Order: sequence, then C-alpha cells, then structure tokens
Amino acid sequence: MGGYGLLARETIETHNGRLLDTVEEDYEALGNTLSRRGIDIDAIKARVKDFSVAVPSWGAGIGGTRFARFPMPGEPTNIHEKLEDCAVVNQLCRMTPRVSPHFPWDFVADYDGLRDEAEDMGLGFDAVNSNTFQDQPGQKLSYRYGSLTATDKAVRDLAVAHNIECIKIGEKLGSRAITVWIGDGTNFPGQQSLRLSLDRYLDSMRAIYAELPADWRMLIEHKLYEPAFYSTVISDWGSSILAAQQLGEKAQCLVDLGHHAPNVNIEQIVARLARFGKLGGFHFNDSKYGDDDLDTGSINPHQLFLVFNELAEAERADPDAFDPSYMIDQSHNITDPIESMLSSAEAIVGAFARAEIVDRAALEECRQKNDVMAAFRTLRLAYSTDVSPILALARIEAGGAVDPIFAYRESGWRLRKAQERKAPPIPGRASYNSAGFNLDKDWGDGVSPVLMRVNMHATERDRVILSLLEEQGFVSFRELSHRVTASPATLRRDLERLQTDGKLVRVRGGVQPMGGVDHTSAHHLQGVPFHENINRNRAAKEAIGKAAAELCKRGEAIIIDGGSTTLHMCPHLEQ
Repeated sequence: MGGYGLLARETIETHNGRLLDTVEEDYEALGNTLSRRGIDIDAIKARVKDFSVAVPSWGAGIGGTRFARFPMPGEPTNIHEKLEDCAVVNQLCRMTPRVSPHFPWDFVADYDGLRDEAEDMGLGFDAVNSNTFQDQPGQKLSYRYGSLTATDKAVRDLAVAHNIECIKIGEKLGSRAITVWIGDGTNFPGQQSLRLSLDRYLDSMRAIYAELPADWRMLIEHKLYEPAFYSTVISDWGSSILAAQQLGEKAQCLVDLGHHAPNVNIEQIVARLARFGKLGGFHFNDSKYGDDDLDTGSINPHQLFLVFNELAEAERADPDAFDPSYMIDQSHNITDPIESMLSSAEAIVGAFARAEIVDRAALEECRQKNDVMAAFRTLRLAYSTDVSPILALARIEAGGAVDPIFAYRESGWRLRKAQERKAPPIPGRASYNSAGFNLDKDWGDGVSPVLMRVNMHATERDRVILSLLEEQGFVSFRELSHRVTASPATLRRDLERLQTDGKLVRVRGGVQPMGGVDHTSAHHLQGVPFHENINRNRAAKEAIGKAAAELCKRGEAIIIDGGSTTLHMCPHLEQ
C-alpha cells in the first residue's frame, strides 16, 4: 500500500485511537459468529486487504447534468490536483491504489513525470480511457455523426489515431489496458445502416487492437442508450461479446452497472461473460432510472452483492484465468467527490466480503437437492451479515481509517484545498458531463458554442489559442476570455509567452498570427502590435492616470481594465 500520505498521520492515528477498542470488540464478536458457520474471519480479512478497485480521475471533480453544474470550493482543476484527492481516498480506505485517466481531459506534456508524481503519492495508473464522444478544441473533423463508425473514413481514422495515442500514453504511465466506449448510434430510423455501422466499428477496432502491447487488453464497454436514443452501435453485452470474439483474445467486455435496461439481470450477464472468458472488468456505480452514475450501493446494494457472488463462483471455477478490472465510475453532482468515492469503495469491498462468507458447500447442496428456499436463505444469510468490523480492522492494519469519511472531515482537507486551489465558478456556464466540462452558451460577437474544461493546463490553452488563430486569423481578447477558461492574468502571460516564442503578435483588441494578414479591421479595430501601441495617445493615457490618482487620494475605489493604457496610469497612481 505504501506509506505516503497527504493527510497528517497523526490525524488518522488519533481518529483510530478513539475507535479501536470498539472495532476489536465487534471483530471478535463477528469472528465467533462466523466460526459457528465454519468460516475463519482472519482469512476473510486477508482477502479484503488484498482487494482493490481503481478510481477515475474525473471522479475527483464535481460532475453535473445537462441542465446545470454546481462547483465546489477546493475541487481539483487539473490532473495533478485530481491525483492529490485520489491519494487522499486511498490513504483513508487503503483499497484504491490506482487511478484511471481519461484523455484528452488529462493530457500533460510530461507523462514520465506524471507517473513519478503518482508513485510519490502511492498511486499507479489503471486502464486509460479514450474520448471520441465529443469534439476537441481545434479538431478539424467532427464526431457529430459518429467516430469509430462514422461514414466518413477520415473521421474514423481520426478516432482510431486518438485511441492509439491513448495506448502510447498509457505505456508511459504503466497502464495495461484501454477502455473503449463510444457514443456512436442514431436518433432516427434510417439514419444509418445498423449492419454496416457495426462493420465499420469492427474495422476501426481492429486497427486499434493491432497496436496493443503484448501484455495489454482492450475493454469494450457497452451502453444501451445515450447520447444516441434510437440505436447504439455497442448497445448490450451481446454486441460487446461478439465484437470481442471477432477481435481476439486481448479483447474483453466491460460491464458498467448503469448501462443496461431497467431491471436487467446483470449478475447473469456477469456469469455468461465469465463462462466464456470475456469478462474484462467493471465500472461500478448505481442507478434508479437509467445511466444515473449514482454512488455504488446507494440504490441497489443487493444487486451489487449478487454480482460479487457470481464473481466468487467464477474465481473458484477457474482461478488462473480470473482477473477482472474493477473501477468506480460515477458523477458526483451534489456531494463531495472524495466522500462519495470513499462511500462507494466501502460498498464495493463490503459486497466482496459478503460474497466471501457465503457457505458454498451448503449452497451447492441446496442446488443439487432443488431446495429453493434453503438456497435463497444461504445467500440471504451472507448478505445480511454486518461485515463492517472486518473492513474497519483491515483498513487499520493497512494504515487507513476506521471511519474514512469521518476521518476525512476531521482532517480539514477540503477547506485547505478551497484556500489553495482558488478555482472560482464560471458565471453563466452550465455543466455538460461528469468530467467537469462546461458548455459555453452563445456569448455573442460570433462566439460559437464549444466544449472546454475548467482551468486548462498551459498546453491546452496554447492549443486552443493557436487553433483559433489558424481558423480566424484574428481573435479578440473578449473571445479568448470565453474560449480559454483561465484568469485574465494567466491569459495575458500566455499571450506574452507565445509572442516571445514567435507564434503570435498582440495587437489592439486581440492577437493575430506573427507576420500574418491584419484581420482586425473586420472587428472595427486597428491592428497595431502591442509594443508599438504603448506610446500611442500617450497624453490621453497620462491624463487618465492623473485623474485616477486624484480619485484614489479622495478614498475612491477604481477598477483598472486596460492594456497599454495601464502602463501610463501606474506611475501616477504610485505618487
């Protein structure tokens, strides 16, 4: 598990010290109960300590719906801060040592450095996730009508190239799998050929599969509907397993608990996939109506137990081949994401532990005798057993907390991050999805809607700025402030750096390519390079500065929002 911790060790030790006696008493009592059933509680605890589940990088942030998003003070704004929060989750529960990244949401310039950073926090990387369900800033072709299944081969090639890029990044991070989920489908009958779209999918996936390293696997994720509402190309486990069988041994099926029709028997699907060697892994969450991405175990904990019951049987049937990937995949809209991931991790390992205490011999005997009620009661006995003392003591022995959520609240982590991260909400922008992306509405001045991420990395900001310049020739500061989600000071520094690098020139009202055609007249602006504009209208600027200085002397508050004008105002304000 590693000894690294972002939270003070004393915080956890003090927390545990108050509760340790109670945990040990409860553990002893449960041990006596299980002993009467012929179960060794210490053996179950050892299994619990070996269990782990990955957390998603995007799960560390506040999600949202297509209607709104409610930002939270202290939420992470980049992959580095997401890793910090994921490390806190693992430090408290000691069962989430891996993070599943998502690209391009988690693009960075130095992946070797990111891997070292994660390892310093006691973390590794799980399966990488590709994204072809939305267009990226500067993308020349659109996934509007499909990605891996698009009728336009150039679009399919773009989607394939992105997935291969994710594999290359994953190799640097130490990942050993790629999860491929696409939103491709149709909203109207006749929109596409239901047969040929699957053929195109298989052709695209073969190209990606060919680039898999020898020790990697491809996890194919199915989803019944959304964003497509008439048909989805990989809509169910049948489509998924057919594709996996066509692609090869390294292709397996990933089961997201929320990606099925209501009341589908998911545990039976798990049993079928495991039986034919195509169960690749899980995205754990919960749902009431559809793909709700609610906290795991919050709605239907019994189903979660039944899934793990099938997993327990699959492992016993073929232990050498049993190696499913476990990951939490949720959207935390109104709760602290750290608390939700801690709650979900406990629900998952709790279901695992309950499945471990099922009396398998008794269950099989009931089945052979067709004693239906006795078989049901055997499962129900395990499900109704409170295994929390096992989980708590396992966490303590691994260096975690008795009550992870309570210990987290005592630590004051979120309050400290709210002071340090300083990521204010963006007025007027509604959330689009669980990754913390925002959908700009029409901001006027010809600014079209575009998906952007809150507080981008410098490399992402540069990509957006230069792409806009290539497309438009001139970009106003107003448009940049809407397209690039960064503070005005950060944006100004970016532009100065890009100008120094010879990639653009700042002109009055905006920026244009270095040595390019002056496009500013179309915006009713005079394109003058910033360094030349400093001395234009010098007398007027100095007069403004003097007037501002007089107001300050009278105790008035002023707001300065100027470019070259500000440079002439400051000397008078300092007098």
